[in-house]
Amino acid sequence: MSGAWVPAWASIGVVDVGQNDEVDGRGDTVEYTGDEFDLWLAMAAGHRVWSERAFVAGPRERVAAAVAAMGAAGCAVAAVCAVLLRPPDDVPGLLIVTAGLVVLTAAAAVVDYRAVILGEPVGGAPFWPSVIWRGLLFLVLVGGLAACFNRGHVGAGAVAGLLCGGDLTLTLWALGSDARWLDLGRRFVLSPVHLGAVGAALAAIVTSTGPSVFVVVGMYVGVWAALGVALATMKLLEALAVHFDDQYEAHRADVIARERAHRAHWLHDDVLSEVRLASLRIGSGSASAEQINAELLDLDHRLRLRQLE
Repeated sequence: MSGAWVPAWASIGVVDVGQNDEVDGRGDTVEYTGDEFDLWLAMAAGHRVWSERAFVAGPRERVAAAVAAMGAAGCAVAAVCAVLLRPPDDVPGLLIVTAGLVVLTAAAAVVDYRAVILGEPVGGAPFWPSVIWRGLLFLVLVGGLAACFNRGHVGAGAVAGLLCGGDLTLTLWALGSDARWLDLGRRFVLSPVHLGAVGAALAAIVTSTGPSVFVVVGMYVGVWAALGVALATMKLLEALAVHFDDQYEAHRADVIARERAHRAHWLHDDVLSEVRLASLRIGSGSASAEQINAELLDLDHRLRLRQLE
């Protein structure tokens, strides 16, 4: 992508991304320009931004997309449960509307992952429209879940963390980077967003201008639940990726070894035997020079055809 926006990897403890690295058949996945953009902005753009042409996801990407889709579906289920678990006479219309928005947003997220999960060709996406669209989806999901619950924020945070963990892993793989998940957790805790949220929660508690202390603490615990599940999901997906890579390399080595053995047997049984036979016929004088020459030309032709296979 000409002029693609990318983060400054060297300053955040993540493996550097080289120019135009080949990653899982995506072609020119990243054009590193050295611009100082934050990692979170790169991950907010999503995995489709970092591909110049359509690609078919590999096994590990399909698993990560399936995990993210499960998290999105879990968000929808959590929003529905927030409505159904309340007494019928204590369900405000705004709550129903909010839960409906969460369900629709989660459905849109699942549809976005569908092509990756099914192994269908996935096209690229422009950077800023993708950031805006995904940012709106995330805000609706998180804000909607927070508004739906006055308790049970840990469960809502867990499903949101599952979505975030799968999606962030998918995006980092698209960037050709193996993220250090502990570094990402540390950076989130020290980020202005997290510190600002803590300050706002403390101000709401001290001034008694916001929700009750119980709700504020529950929401904050839900944030940590989301963070913990997201980091655990990323760690498990990275371990699964290593397993897939090991299986692929073992299969590749096995194929190479079998092909080498097959070629060795072919050379010994077919080629060298015919060369030896021609040599014996020349030595015994049982064949004319023209016959031997024709046999050698035929053998040469078959060797050339075999090279093209």
